[in-house]
Amino acid sequence: SPFSTNVFCGFTIPPGIPLSPPGTVLTKDWSDQNDQTVTTDTEVTRFVVGLNGQLSETWSWDAYYQNGKTTRDQIGQGYQTNWRYYMATDAIIDTRPGSPTFNQPVCRALISGVPDPNVDPSLINGCLPLNPFGKAASQGALDYAFGDLTESNVINQDVYAGTISGQLWKGWGAGPLMGAFGVEYRDEDLVNNAGNLPRAQRTDFSLQYGDSFSGETTVKEGFAEFEMPLLRDLTAAQLLNVNIAGRRSEYENTDRTTGQSGTQSFTTWKFAFVYDPIDWLRLRGSRSQDLRAASFRELYYSQSIPPGGIFGYVQNPTTGLPPNTYPPAGDAAWQILSGNPNLNPEESLTETYGFVISPGGGAEGLHFSADYYEITIKGGQRLDGSPSVINACFQRNDPVACGRITFGPPLVPGFPTSNIEEVEVPYINASPYTAKGIDYSFDYPLALDTGTIAFSLTATQARDLLFQNTISLQIRDVAGQSGGGFGFLPDVAPAPEWVSNLIVSYLRERFTITGQARYTGSGKLDLLTPRLGPSDPGYNPAVTGSVSNSDVPSHTTFNLSGSYDLKIGSLEKTELFASITNLFDEDPPFSGNNGFGVGGVNAAFFDALGRTYRVGFRMQF
Repeated sequence: SPFSTNVFCGFTIPPGIPLSPPGTVLTKDWSDQNDQTVTTDTEVTRFVVGLNGQLSETWSWDAYYQNGKTTRDQIGQGYQTNWRYYMATDAIIDTRPGSPTFNQPVCRALISGVPDPNVDPSLINGCLPLNPFGKAASQGALDYAFGDLTESNVINQDVYAGTISGQLWKGWGAGPLMGAFGVEYRDEDLVNNAGNLPRAQRTDFSLQYGDSFSGETTVKEGFAEFEMPLLRDLTAAQLLNVNIAGRRSEYENTDRTTGQSGTQSFTTWKFAFVYDPIDWLRLRGSRSQDLRAASFRELYYSQSIPPGGIFGYVQNPTTGLPPNTYPPAGDAAWQILSGNPNLNPEESLTETYGFVISPGGGAEGLHFSADYYEITIKGGQRLDGSPSVINACFQRNDPVACGRITFGPPLVPGFPTSNIEEVEVPYINASPYTAKGIDYSFDYPLALDTGTIAFSLTATQARDLLFQNTISLQIRDVAGQSGGGFGFLPDVAPAPEWVSNLIVSYLRERFTITGQARYTGSGKLDLLTPRLGPSDPGYNPAVTGSVSNSDVPSHTTFNLSGSYDLKIGSLEKTELFASITNLFDEDPPFSGNNGFGVGGVNAAFFDALGRTYRVGFRMQF
């Protein structure tokens, strides 16, 4: 650095850039000179008009039209760039006689050119040396090394729907057969504008909003549903009721950016029953074929990752090339993360079976339930990886995969595939997923002369959570993981074996006070990789992925809240409320994983803020 001797002022060191001359690696907190902020502005408007009426004494109809529009603007200011920051901090003294900046600090790139052949030369324009010491950095250098990101999207939706429902048959004494039939048409479109920055500048960030993209989805659906009590008021059969439903859907997706389109048709169904053998016991169950259609992001998204740097390399499997054709990191190439309008919906088979106990009498209002669930998903939607696309082309000659690869001028004559210039990485249907567990619930209001105490306890036991991250990896059971997620933009979330929530409230006229206890059971740091510690079978400290401690202890936090209705004038409600979260300021256990978390904490299960207070006032007219 020309601002001090024997100091290298790089925050990150791109592959292949030597640290010469050697010196001290300096990092810098720029918050005093660079205000990094994110401003989000969302506006939602909705218009609904509906009609309903009677077709007969037992049949009715209703129809409605809905128009909705969501406008969202997100502006990130002061984000640190990649190569521009590197070139601004890689400053030298200008020793060129006659230069306007002779004997002054300048960006090395202005004299020597880009520091890496993968850097777009246009990024040099405007480079000014960035002084990292104190607060001496010029505003021009800060403006060059830090930049703004913008994203604006507009979503429009039109919905037309109509239903008829009524009695199909009076039945045989237990109750009538009821039916409902309906149709729905939806048109949804998204326009995402990533701003007008040149591609080289817009992608020169470690985190970016992505490219501009747009798409439209139209949906046509029809459904039928039937419900009928089969038995009622009999010995060992106070009630037996069944419900059957089916829906046919057709999705047509059009990517307005690429011109690609796709159509998917599918059927979903459900069967459910309720059986009360005696007054205080209810048995219930259901089995359904469910689907989740792809979102706008999964259908139409686009993000460009530039060649070089940390993520911009791929492994080129071309054989017969001379040694050292590529640097150790691989073949530098653009990677285009993209949506897929031909993406099929996720299919799931869901089964639930359980019981409810409601004893009545002296325990009037008490309810206890337990429900077993099993969800099996096929064709889970996830973003593919460039290695999968490249291997499918080179090893299986998959024409679709080969069409996603753009080759540049050969790096080695006679080897036309020796230079991968760009790889499109789409969303695909790949990840299977199975979840099994039990949900528990307990509710009991206890009436007192001075008010009511209400008890509520919910708990979930995750028995199995089987997930396969990619087809090349084995299926793993990640139930019992309370450590952080499974990487950047994961497709599944971990689940501790036990989580529970106890709420006790006291209600008296206008006053309410509530105490809450949130419990997360003990778990493991990472069951997907997995990361093994001394307490795990097969632990070997010499193996990659081993950790000194893979256990995450259980954790309980307590919250307290209260409210009081002031009853001011003719207002329906004028309520003063206050709350304290993490009442005893309990520190969370270390549970960060793969670098994802808040200060080493999985904030999905553990409080990462400490004790917080909230006071407010609500009015309802």
